[in-house]
Amino acid sequence: MIAVVFDRAAKKNLKLYSFYTCGMILGTALSLFFVDWNVLLRGRIERLPELIVIITVSGIANSVSMLLMIKAMKYGHSSLVWALAQSAVVVQFVFATVFWGESINLLQVLGLFSVFLALALTASGAANQPGGQSGNPGKQFLLVLGCFCLIGLSQILFSAPSHWQNWSDNAGLRVPILYVSSCILMVILSARAGERMDKSTALIGLVLAVSGVIGARALLAGLDSLMPFNLSKIVYPIAISGSVVLFSLYSFIILKEPFTPKKLLGVALGTGGIIMLSLK
Repeated sequence: MIAVVFDRAAKKNLKLYSFYTCGMILGTALSLFFVDWNVLLRGRIERLPELIVIITVSGIANSVSMLLMIKAMKYGHSSLVWALAQSAVVVQFVFATVFWGESINLLQVLGLFSVFLALALTASGAANQPGGQSGNPGKQFLLVLGCFCLIGLSQILFSAPSHWQNWSDNAGLRVPILYVSSCILMVILSARAGERMDKSTALIGLVLAVSGVIGARALLAGLDSLMPFNLSKIVYPIAISGSVVLFSLYSFIILKEPFTPKKLLGVALGTGGIIMLSLK
């Protein structure tokens, strides 16, 4: 759903900062409903300063990456941009294997190479989509590359608290901290740009907020439940592989984006690689 929202924002040429700011403000409000206020008001929050710093940086990195993604989508081939950016799952996967001691098998190694091959293949075959801006594959690739790096960083930081010994998010603060940090950043950027919101921006921002909060809560539930089994690194691959496949189908059926053989192979390799990463 988030991918569809970003595509619509890019196609409708919504004011970028005000659109995302609206989503973050509404998302912040929604996330507060999931906070256990009794636990929070008792002050029984372990490692709170560290949690605030880590999740704040994650939120800022995620917000900047999403802005870069929307700008990249304006050059066309939204499904391609989404697939390449979400391939950043390999960054968190490798980090979890090397630094958090989670196991890796041959199939997952093949999946890792498949994702990188897809990145190179689809990037080299990008063509301008009708209705987008004038073709500029070089700039589009740089936008996607920046998005890729920031998403990887955000995923690592967002996953980190789940690996803390004898720690649990009893108050449910991770999602609100993520949204508050993103909201502050976006309000500043929107104010500097002098952008104002309208009804269309608010409506799409609401959809972004609802889907974003629900998605973040689901990811955290997966991370926390699989961490005891050293399987936290498969949460993002499972979630992202589904989103890549569904958005690729949406782009082909609804947006009528052309699927050249190179693009089709790249998306297939990327999706297949992410699925292999999730297998143990």
